[in-house]
Amino acid sequence: KRVYNEFAARELRIGQTSLSAAETSYIKMSELDQLYSQIGKMVPAGLNDVFANINSIADLPTDIGIRNGALSSMQQLAKTMNQMQSHLDNQTKQTNSQIESMTTRINEISKELGNINLELMKTGGQDSQLLDKQDALIQELSQYSQVNVIPLDTGAKSIMLGGSVMLVSGEVSMSVGVTTGDPYPNEPRITATTGNQSLVIDPSKLGGQLGALFDFRSDTLVPASQELGQLALGIADAFNEMQ
Repeated sequence: KRVYNEFAARELRIGQTSLSAAETSYIKMSELDQLYSQIGKMVPAGLNDVFANINSIADLPTDIGIRNGALSSMQQLAKTMNQMQSHLDNQTKQTNSQIESMTTRINEISKELGNINLELMKTGGQDSQLLDKQDALIQELSQYSQVNVIPLDTGAKSIMLGGSVMLVSGEVSMSVGVTTGDPYPNEPRITATTGNQSLVIDPSKLGGQLGALFDFRSDTLVPASQELGQLALGIADAFNEMQ
């Protein structure tokens, strides 16, 4: 016998989506925290070294050794900031790669659910093994995004992604993918396609692991990179003006 409760299944999906989002955010933020604790703290330390060397030059402006030491400290500061930016760029690439991998898996699940719906429509939705497999796939899907399930009279189930995109309607499956970001190419967007029609999905409505990755990229990585760039410009402009 198959024992199933729609309300319990729905609550489980909601809980899974929230848990997956929280775990993904924690992992990504922990990676960034480690980066800042190891390399990030070298930026202010390097800036302090530069100021210390500048003070030494002010005391002994004719000492070539002190001048060389100041130049070396400035080169090290530039190297450290470039290294920090490189790590932030790698974080962005890794996050984009994770988003793309998840869309690939969502497509696989979408096709499987479409095939299961087709088989269930033939049996009137009475095949317990197929229903169990359908539940397992929907549960996995709820890790990646918020999932709404709409039971059909035919025994099949339509699946909505993020509360706004119909991923599976009967035996028809929609394809999910990524496209070049606009206006920033290094911030790919996620799309849903069926036939010749394609639409851009609002990531803020997805939730789950996908939503957490998009939030991390836009709310944390992008501002961090911009602030580092502003700091670099500020330092360069200030020293060049003093020169």
